[in-house]
Amino acid sequence: MSMYFEQEQQQARRQLWYEKTRTMLEGLVDEDGNGLIPQFRPPWREVVWILPALYEGRRRHIQLANRMLAGYNRGPKVAYKNLGERHGKRFGIFQSNVMAHLLHRYGGLMTPEAREVAEWHTRCVFRTFDGSAQPDYRFHGA
Repeated sequence: MSMYFEQEQQQARRQLWYEKTRTMLEGLVDEDGNGLIPQFRPPWREVVWILPALYEGRRRHIQLANRMLAGYNRGPKVAYKNLGERHGKRFGIFQSNVMAHLLHRYGGLMTPEAREVAEWHTRCVFRTFDGSAQPDYRFHGA
């Protein structure tokens, strides 16, 4: 079976991106894991998409990732366009799905506080009752 991409090259590019991401954090996130600009504060997705780069880093990066993740559900509510207030402890299709992946891939590196946030969002991903914003794959009859 032939591959459509070179896995080693893809992994090398990913690791380079992770390294660059870790070096660019100064000015975006403080040592406590708080965003210094609005995009790096909950409920925005930048907080979440940066976490794999941190979990793949050194111990200090992993500790920062845990502080960022642990604080995600505690962030203050913010107004968002015409959609009302948003906050981190709310299902988000992107954020919650990425957190489910983070729990699977990096759960062993998470502190209990960070793991609690990841588990909360992961439970949201797999529910199918009204309001979950996920596709309902259950057959209800015709």
